[in-house]
Formats: sequence, structure tokens, C-alpha cells
Amino acid sequence: MQNMMCAALKENADIVICGIERGTDCAEFLRKKIRSEYTVIGMESAFARMYGGEWPLFISPWNKLYRKTLFEHVRFPDGRYFEDAATINLLISASSKICVMEDEGSFYYITPNSSSVTKRSIELQDREWALRKRMQ
Repeated sequence: MQNMMCAALKENADIVICGIERGTDCAEFLRKKIRSEYTVIGMESAFARMYGGEWPLFISPWNKLYRKTLFEHVRFPDGRYFEDAATINLLISASSKICVMEDEGSFYYITPNSSSVTKRSIELQDREWALRKRMQ
């Protein structure tokens, strides 16, 4: 987190993104040394990387630091699944400078029965809703 904050301040970035490690045991993750190296990109490059195969890195809301003013007109919708997919495009669109740290600075604990693993009818409807919002 400290490396992300340093990058945000140094570059005056709107969003700082760090890599993601997934698993069920974070002990080894916590021992890792996270490098402070990053790349500065713009909105167009962020969308190109997101839709070019780096979807989880860019779509996940919890591996980022955001400039507070990005949320003056953007909110995550209440009561929806896949709300991150519907909202992240708006945040990236409002950003002129984004720092991407490739090192895994965030750990995603995999829960076997979470909504990201199991799909119910309402979740699939909300997924379609999120896709439509992104297309708009």
C-alpha cells in the first residue's frame, strides 16, 4: 500500500493499480517484498490492456487507490452483482493518469461458495446488466 501511495503522490495519478495474487493461504504472500516500480498509462492504454486480456487486474475495484474526486459523480450501484464491471469504466474514463504496478500487492482470498465462483439466476441477470452498462 505504501508503494501505491508513493506512486500516486509522485505522479499525481488518478488511479494506482497493483497486481493480484489469488489463493487460500496468504502466509507466503505476506512475506513477499513488493517492488515500487510502476508504469504510467492513460485512459486509452488502460482500456486496451483491460480488454486485451488483463481483465482481472483492471476490473477489480479492491486492488486500486483512487483519487477521491473520481467519486464525486460516480458510485457503485447498490444491490447488484458485478457492480464493479459496470462502474470501473466510468472511473477509468474520468482518469488522465494511471499508475500500474505489476507486482502482486493485493491478495484475493478464494472462497469456494462466493458469488464469483457460483452463479445464480439473479447474478447472471446482473452480469448482463453490467455488460450493457459498460457498452454504454
